[in-house]
Amino acid sequence: MKILKFIGLGLVAIIVLAVIYALFQPKEGSMERSIVIERSPEAIYPVVTTMKSFNEWSPWFTIDPETKYTYEGPESGVGAKMSWTSDHPDVGAGSQWIIEAEENKSVTLQLDFGFAGGYYSDMYLKPVENGTEVTWTYRYEDLDLMGAFFTAVMDAEGMVGDQYVTGLQQLKEYVESQPMPEPAVEEEMMESDSTAMETEEMAEEE
Repeated sequence: MKILKFIGLGLVAIIVLAVIYALFQPKEGSMERSIVIERSPEAIYPVVTTMKSFNEWSPWFTIDPETKYTYEGPESGVGAKMSWTSDHPDVGAGSQWIIEAEENKSVTLQLDFGFAGGYYSDMYLKPVENGTEVTWTYRYEDLDLMGAFFTAVMDAEGMVGDQYVTGLQQLKEYVESQPMPEPAVEEEMMESDSTAMETEEMAEEE
């Protein structure tokens, strides 16, 4: 009986310490990682706004390929949603859905891990000299005790930061492995635009 009593007291002490620990954790924060992909924003945007393309580069898919996924809403863009369930502690269960999207510029997702608070992920596409700088952010706000404890254990800057680095590298490899647009198609579009402009100018002169 004494052993059970000590075990019970030990569990209570652990719970109390966990609550105290969570109380002193920040209720909001953020982190980000970036990479340059040698493709245009137009080539990257469809990949990051289509839920069914997520596992082509997701760092969590490689952790547990047995994860179960379900999809809701449109194929891509605002409202597209993906949920997952995994027995692996580094994957767990949750869902994410797109709440904002600006074509070829940015996409914002809201995440649900089962705790109160706001969890968000943004991806920004910025054209640079040799391609596109892709910045992937993770941010959280208004966390409750469980959310604060979960975020502290998850270690956004450390563990999640490393996973973001892996994910961005895999995104780069995936996008750069896709065929480049045919130059002939681009030239045809330019010629079409030029013809349209000439037609407008002639119509104005008449």
